[in-house]
Amino acid sequence: EEAGGEFIIELEDSADPALLNLFPKVQLLIEEAVMTGEFTLLEKRVHQLAQSYNSLGDVTLDRNYVYLRLQNERGMLQRVISRGREEGRIKIGAGRVATDAEVG
Repeated sequence: EEAGGEFIIELEDSADPALLNLFPKVQLLIEEAVMTGEFTLLEKRVHQLAQSYNSLGDVTLDRNYVYLRLQNERGMLQRVISRGREEGRIKIGAGRVATDAEVG
């Protein structure tokens, strides 16, 4: 049998102001990688940028999404960012990831 279907993922995080300030900078790197396909450089760039904020950065991906976790002593920020392969646009989810049907 083929596995599949729609799922809703709920992420809990405890992002502090420093992580919330770091996120837009990391988001820019991720959007650039989505547009250029240069994912091999993304992990290194996120690690370096996170270190400059005394934080840890972890990026993983699959065919459809980029999974981001930023962490410091005070909190953690998690995001699932669509690679926009079908829609031609990038969707960012926090707390709850909407299905394509919900987004429209």
